[in-house]
Amino acid sequence: MLSSKEEKELFKLEKKEEKYFLFFSFFIIIISITISLAVYYFCNTTLSIISETKGVVVPSSKVKVIQHLEGDRLSLRNLCWKATLHSYSNI
Repeated sequence: MLSSKEEKELFKLEKKEEKYFLFFSFFIIIISITISLAVYYFCNTTLSIISETKGVVVPSSKVKVIQHLEGDRLSLRNLCWKATLHSYSNI
């Protein structure tokens, strides 16, 4: 038989174990619900086409750098700015 002190200690341990069991079971339920919702979402949603464009796919080995006559590289911002200035100068 257990003494009263040992019974109290055993009761405390059983309570702690019960709390951990409830915590872990709640945690497992939350994870399973999340996974179930993710699977449902992925199976029942459709992706729409966002945009279509004309053009060709160019391999990265075929890409060339455009340069000024002075040898400086052009950035897209400079090209757009120069095109804008050129269009205003024709007006």
